[in-house]
Amino acid sequence: MANMDIIKRNFLNLLRNGAFGEQLPIEAMSDFKWKVLLSVAKIHLVDNWVGDSLDKGLTVSGQSIPDAGASHLSNAWLNRKLMSIRENEPLSEDASIETLNMLDIIVQATQSIITYGFSLGYIIKIGQYIRQDGHKIDYIKLTKWLHDLHIFRMAQLEASILVDSLGFEADEIQYMEYMDKSAHTLVTYSIDHPLRIKTDEWHVRQLSNGMIENNNKVMLQTIRNCHRYMQYAPMEAVSTLCVRFVASLSNLAE
Repeated sequence: MANMDIIKRNFLNLLRNGAFGEQLPIEAMSDFKWKVLLSVAKIHLVDNWVGDSLDKGLTVSGQSIPDAGASHLSNAWLNRKLMSIRENEPLSEDASIETLNMLDIIVQATQSIITYGFSLGYIIKIGQYIRQDGHKIDYIKLTKWLHDLHIFRMAQLEASILVDSLGFEADEIQYMEYMDKSAHTLVTYSIDHPLRIKTDEWHVRQLSNGMIENNNKVMLQTIRNCHRYMQYAPMEAVSTLCVRFVASLSNLAE
């Protein structure tokens, strides 16, 4: 982290302290830089962990990441596969609810990052579960499911971020097969340019004069974000873009 600026160093150290119980040093900064750091934390959905780590009586919002079990995929075919895994696994002879939970958390992270933009909050959720119940996970089964759902490469990127920026060792993440070289760049860019896509603001409307109005900013954000993750989860990225486009047309007059 030596090559990072002070805001990035403090941000990642605060996350590791708050989420994983480490005791990394926090450097002094100006009030302006603290305001920048806290605004980044809010967009990344990690303001509660940052606030806990600072322990200075900060008022922070509650964690807005939903619990695993409610995950879904935009691609209908892949989502049916996910539902099938979720329904059949508890009935199998070697059922592993912990493995199913781990899959749900990875799916949730993947779908949310593709839809709303990159957030360290979902990556931390993966890391916390690995440290909590990682010894109970069937990694052979998990790896097969990730391949079946065509999100294995995305899972490798998420795991690489845990190793590159959040203090994990590669052998802690037993489904990790390689280190993705884009992990470091993605994290540093996301701190410099935090993004939270407001999907409800991408809409196409017909005005009273018959002209069509569109929110080009949100549309372009969605297209660029889906394109960024196309190489990691191509079917899900394309489907997410299509789903958002169809939803944006819902306001058009019949």
